[in-house]
Amino acid sequence: MSHQQPTMLPASWQEIANRLASATDPTGAPIDAGIMELVIALNVLGVQTSSSCEGHMDRGYAAPWVDFHAVGTEAVRRQASEANRALREAEEQGAAAEHIERLTREVFRLASAEQVTYYKGAWLVHQALEAFYEQHQSPMTSNSICTATALATAACNRTASTTSPSAPATSRQPNSHNTSRKFRPLPISSKLSTYPLTIDRSLYNNLPSPQRRQVLNLRSADVRPK
Repeated sequence: MSHQQPTMLPASWQEIANRLASATDPTGAPIDAGIMELVIALNVLGVQTSSSCEGHMDRGYAAPWVDFHAVGTEAVRRQASEANRALREAEEQGAAAEHIERLTREVFRLASAEQVTYYKGAWLVHQALEAFYEQHQSPMTSNSICTATALATAACNRTASTTSPSAPATSRQPNSHNTSRKFRPLPISSKLSTYPLTIDRSLYNNLPSPQRRQVLNLRSADVRPK
């Protein structure tokens, strides 16, 4: 068993923990206790969770999972949907070509923004894991785990150092244990909170092959559809 050093939690941790304590899914079920810490950590990092489960042997998935997206996704999706509706109505009503062209450009702009916003969630999680393993020794044979609190703390510390005016962009150096690799994901654990994390399979399949490997560095088989 690995021993975790005490960590100073990000300032927003308790506020988000209090809010999520009473949160429920569409069926009215609360967040499972075994996954709560990871859900809090993701929200602290700016990753909005939409559903989760600690895992059950008698139903659903036995392994814990969290479904997430970046904050702001729903607003962009709503705008994209409204733009598509406006374009369809304009075409049905025989609007001027210039008007249809303007609406078409807006649809493509919002579609692009939707993709970027959606995958920001995966990027934030990837960066959090990378920040954690830069600060912790994790040899390839290690069974050590990354706790949710340490994950959030490492990521917030990196954000503070890289956004500080006094910290040059090139000042961050990997530790001696990570010089041979940029990033190797190990299970995220909050008691039982481990992979897989989920993303939309249709969006994942539309990515070029090299970029698929960059989305949380997961194999295709590890990505569950929603």
